[in-house]
Amino acid sequence: MQGFHVFTIAGIPVYLTFWYFLLVAWFAMGDGGLEQGLLWGGCVTLSVLVHEFGHGMVARYFGLSPRIVLHGCGWFCAHERSRRDRDD
Repeated sequence: MQGFHVFTIAGIPVYLTFWYFLLVAWFAMGDGGLEQGLLWGGCVTLSVLVHEFGHGMVARYFGLSPRIVLHGCGWFCAHERSRRDRDD
């Protein structure tokens, strides 16, 4: 599932799925309260985005058209197949 486009930074689009919102809502309903749960979910999201943008910048360097997808089971940076195995 691709999700829906949220924003683009440095030519790398970021998509969120419905399941990612459920994951953040689950964190927000924890013992620490709504504010602490949302703050924790935001910090994790920001950390993941920084990490995945690192993958995206390398994929862009090799001309592989990256995109970042955040979903309920995690996150990933997808890109098209490279022309050479060593560039993948």
